Amino acid sequence: MKLSKVALIGLLFVAARTQAQDDAAPAADDSPVVSQYDASSTEADITTAIQNGSSDDQIITSLEEQGLSVPQAEVALAAAKDNYQSSSYDIATTTQENDDTTTADATQGEVAAAAAVDAGATEQQAAYIADAIDNEGASAASASIDAGLTNSQAVEVITEVVTASEDIPSQGEVAADAAADVGATDAQVEEIKDAIDSGASAASAALDAGLSDAQTAEVVDQVTSASDEIADPADVAAAAAIESGASSSQALEIATAVDNGDSAALAATEAGLEPAAVADVVSEVIDSAEKVSDPADVAAAAALDNGATASQAADVAESVDSGSSAAAAAADAGLDTAAVADIVDQVSSSSDNVAPPADVAAAAAIDAGASAEQVADIVTAVDAGASPSDAAVDAGLSPAAAAAVETQVEDSADNHAPAADVAAAAAADAGASPEQVADVAASVDAGASPSDAAADAGLSSSEISKVEGIIAEAATAVVSHDVNGIELAADHNMPDVYATYTNPPTHNETPAPKSTFGRIIDVITSYLTTAPSSPSLRARPQCATSA
Repeated sequence: MKLSKVALIGLLFVAARTQAQDDAAPAADDSPVVSQYDASSTEADITTAIQNGSSDDQIITSLEEQGLSVPQAEVALAAAKDNYQSSSYDIATTTQENDDTTTADATQGEVAAAAAVDAGATEQQAAYIADAIDNEGASAASASIDAGLTNSQAVEVITEVVTASEDIPSQGEVAADAAADVGATDAQVEEIKDAIDSGASAASAALDAGLSDAQTAEVVDQVTSASDEIADPADVAAAAAIESGASSSQALEIATAVDNGDSAALAATEAGLEPAAVADVVSEVIDSAEKVSDPADVAAAAALDNGATASQAADVAESVDSGSSAAAAAADAGLDTAAVADIVDQVSSSSDNVAPPADVAAAAAIDAGASAEQVADIVTAVDAGASPSDAAVDAGLSPAAAAAVETQVEDSADNHAPAADVAAAAAADAGASPEQVADVAASVDAGASPSDAAADAGLSSSEISKVEGIIAEAATAVVSHDVNGIELAADHNMPDVYATYTNPPTHNETPAPKSTFGRIIDVITSYLTTAPSSPSLRARPQCATSA
């Protein structure tokens, strides 16, 4: 690999320092001399620290403790970081050019970096994108935009990432292959696949089929590893929009809106897409979300990552499957507070790829045979805080159809993290220590509100405010009635503005301008009433936890 200018300067500095010490000290003197091996070792240590998330200040302090001055430490850090970025770029380029390497072997960040290079991005931009996606959880869209790519370049990156993720098999297929690899019988393999396709977690399916804890741990690890490569909903929505004829700027507008918490339906409509295109975008987002791992499996895999035994991981999965928060399950299994905090973070983050209730409800209503007017009424009610079943009944659907809508939305919501884990992850994001994170989770599990739990754990007022903000955002992303313990949108806790949807002022006879939500309803109504036949999204196996 060709050395960059920064790396070359760093090595010259080390060489000059070594020569100066040789000239100043006699041969018998034991003054420290930085050899080429020492410099390489130091760079390796710095690279490891960067990969582990250490800050520049932490690394420089560590180098000072090893005898380097501040200027020397800064130069060494700059050289190591530059070589690390170049290495990331080389990996991305190799992934792109090596015919023997498939995208299935690369992370999303590596796929995105290769696509960025192909689109004309610099090596620094490609490295930034890879790091943001793989280490920060960013979507390909936001990573590309933040790296300074043009709209057309960003769209190329998004499209490549989503295309690669489409090759990811279903959870049932991944689990079946993993079970076979660890010695399960054909009958066990089939039982596991059928159970997962019917909504069970991989952990419960494997255990119920008679696999050992160690075998189950391997199955869970494979399933969650596959789920890690599912494209972000923002990227899926943007790619679907492009396929439906949207421009690059429209696609990025949609991606940004979804990244900020909007449903795909709202984002696509706001961007000006036609009714058919909006329906396609919603369908693609829901299809992708079905590959999201069950929280029980995510918790078990995270426990294994933190040193838990196979038996402990199985206990964690069973507890979460039974309704426990991941935090409580991990603590009960004997894991320390640092492990609990990391497990909570992973479980909470896994919920990011679950489809919004508005999108699920729209698709479920169409699947149940609802008319255009009924779909519009259901979406309006769910968005305003009603439960899917109440919304369906109020819209005039039969009990069976209402139950079908309720089931699909609830099954999707089952893949959201429990309330205690959301609160604990919010506390961690706000700056809480692992011990405080565990305390917050335990308090919420015991019935406390997230705000009270954060206060009791000793968080500052600013940190509590951050927790409240994160919880508020999380509440808008889950089904509107209490499924996982969070008090969600309802008549008693929603802003008065929602009353305008059901109680418009009678004194104003002039039609008010259409709201964004009203335009969404018009789009759905127009699309459904002009379709040549009753649209019906294909039936999909659910990936939710069994009740």
